[in-house]
Amino acid sequence: MRKVCFSTGNFYIPGKTNLNKEIKKTIELGVDGVEVTIGRATDMRTLKLDKKIIKELRKLNYNAIHAPFYLFQTKTKNRRIYYWNSDYYKRLLKKMHRLYDNIEAVNMNFHPNLIKNFKLLENNDYNYSIENMTPHWNNKLSYYKKILDKYPHINFLLDTSHATLCKELDALVKKFKKRITHVHLSNVVDEKEHSFLHDSGKNELKKLNVVKKLNVPFIIETWYENEEAFKLFKKEVNFVRKWLK
Repeated sequence: MRKVCFSTGNFYIPGKTNLNKEIKKTIELGVDGVEVTIGRATDMRTLKLDKKIIKELRKLNYNAIHAPFYLFQTKTKNRRIYYWNSDYYKRLLKKMHRLYDNIEAVNMNFHPNLIKNFKLLENNDYNYSIENMTPHWNNKLSYYKKILDKYPHINFLLDTSHATLCKELDALVKKFKKRITHVHLSNVVDEKEHSFLHDSGKNELKKLNVVKKLNVPFIIETWYENEEAFKLFKKEVNFVRKWLK
């Protein structure tokens, strides 16, 4: 049976994150594993997981880490900062490796458009992946192929919402089937990405059938910010388990 996991990113609010609470809520969903999402690079400065939380995470079958996607912004210009093979990012990665070891993670995922120097990820002791992005970044299959061909130690994380919006889901599965380490699972409903599968119509669900041939863990990544969120997240976990069968 394929593992059904859940991302703490579903609970993430920039500047208000509390990973201990987010992980606790995620585990309470009865999932097989947790993707611990570190939204901002600066969140690593104060990150300290409770020993009880670490112990609970280690009982699960598949834990992963989503590396920060909000990097430093300058005070004078709102320009994007990238991962470089610099002292700062080496220290940041060292902290993430420590987290990786503590929770017995099996993979660390990055947004490839934020990486300028992939040599930063040359470490055989850890598993890394890059994720296909939204149409906003205009990254196509050829872009990911170029990276994966050059860096064979890096794997691929398939995001179904991003791929559906780019109209490349089938092509990405076919091309990178052997490199896909896990799936970020959600749907596109009325052009809204990261929507629930349980709230999708038959035709919308049918578009995702191609991923059922993948024998990898599925990490639910969707957002629904209101008081009913936990109940709906639980419903989504149960739905996905049945859908994957």
